[in-house]
Amino acid sequence: MKRSLTLVTAILALIAFSSEASAQWQDGNLAIKTNGTIFQSGDQLKVEVIALNQINDLFYTQVSYKFTETVKVREKDKDSKEEKETTRQEERIRTRQPGPTLESLEKYRSLVLDDTFNFGEGNPIGRYTIEVAVLRPYTKERLATLRANIFFQQVDYDCKNCAPFLSSLKRANSANWLTFDGIFAQSGRYSVLLISNGQIVKHITASIYPNGSRELNVISELLSGSSGRTFDILIQDHDRNISSTLARVNVPSSF
Repeated sequence: MKRSLTLVTAILALIAFSSEASAQWQDGNLAIKTNGTIFQSGDQLKVEVIALNQINDLFYTQVSYKFTETVKVREKDKDSKEEKETTRQEERIRTRQPGPTLESLEKYRSLVLDDTFNFGEGNPIGRYTIEVAVLRPYTKERLATLRANIFFQQVDYDCKNCAPFLSSLKRANSANWLTFDGIFAQSGRYSVLLISNGQIVKHITASIYPNGSRELNVISELLSGSSGRTFDILIQDHDRNISSTLARVNVPSSF
């Protein structure tokens, strides 16, 4: 009887642990941090992952970059049978080698995933989607997919799939109220990080709401004391696992 009870207890504990481990991947607890949102020729992209909560599970990551390129093709005209040169859009994917297996990740800990993507004259102008696959070792089960959108030279503000995307700090309305310009979904469940010298200074989880598709308001007492300082500001949509990082933002000290 005791042996059976011990076995049942062990099974229940295993189920509870498995459910907890699975649930942590559903709440957007990992976010992508980049060194900017709009890049120019000669810039180098740096991709990190930040834990917004304690991660208690084995996992590894793999980074991919997706973008669209215009290519020239020669096709035969149906009527004249002559070859004509036309152009079409083709998706390109650049995938990096998988990262090492991690046993866990402490809350607010960050790790560099890749810093080998460089922008040059040959890169297509427009949107680049960074995709980070979070995978379970051995089984290669996909636990989560993290995304961030950046732009090379030119921003497409009509891109609905790019939300959230931080373009700039539009205005500081008060010491506790900032408004950002960019691309935002009305239904997003957002949190905001203020990062200084690689350290998370503030983590705001409430009173973050879009005003239309081009403005995002952040109203919080946690912003108090930020005036006159420079931060990297990261926004995370927890429902869609999409993040955006505005680098080196100076928060005005006068309003």
